[in-house]
Amino acid sequence: MKDFSNLLEKIIFTPSRNSKISIISQFFKNSKNPERGFALAILTGNLKIAKITSSSLKDITKKKVDPILFDLSYDYIGDLAETISLIWPDKQKGQLPSLSKFIKTTESLNQKNISNYIVRNLNIADKTERWTIIKLISGSLRIGFSEKLAKISLSHYSGKPLETIEKIWHGLKPPYQNLFDWLDGVSAE
Repeated sequence: MKDFSNLLEKIIFTPSRNSKISIISQFFKNSKNPERGFALAILTGNLKIAKITSSSLKDITKKKVDPILFDLSYDYIGDLAETISLIWPDKQKGQLPSLSKFIKTTESLNQKNISNYIVRNLNIADKTERWTIIKLISGSLRIGFSEKLAKISLSHYSGKPLETIEKIWHGLKPPYQNLFDWLDGVSAE
């Protein structure tokens, strides 16, 4: 989760298209499966793990901070994930799960238990990680990164032709194990 949060932060604060491609390519190179596959799925909008509504997120937060302060902060900032990530009480000790474990756990929990799981993770996350968690569970990533840039990044990372990646893309499913095996030269096309 920490690496994915750092990746999102870099993408957001990098205005150059080519620099974003380089950042993503390096992430694919330095990450292992299934983390990079889930990251690719999230970045391209091919994986939705939305489990909690905005009103539930607000209710959870208002139990942790003064409700009036939250309302004023949210009104001023205008973005729920940013507001919660900034206003949430200080970080507690603990370790966040990997991106893949976070996704698998949220998919397996019912609505009641997912709130507790989210609170536990928000308690141990830093501001950037909290923002990432909220964006993931609310389904509103919107970071200015397209599926096309992801494919170009995959081509740049692997040296495989973009046209070939585009031809096989629609037959792939997250976490893209077969794709990364092929890109890494572990298996044939």
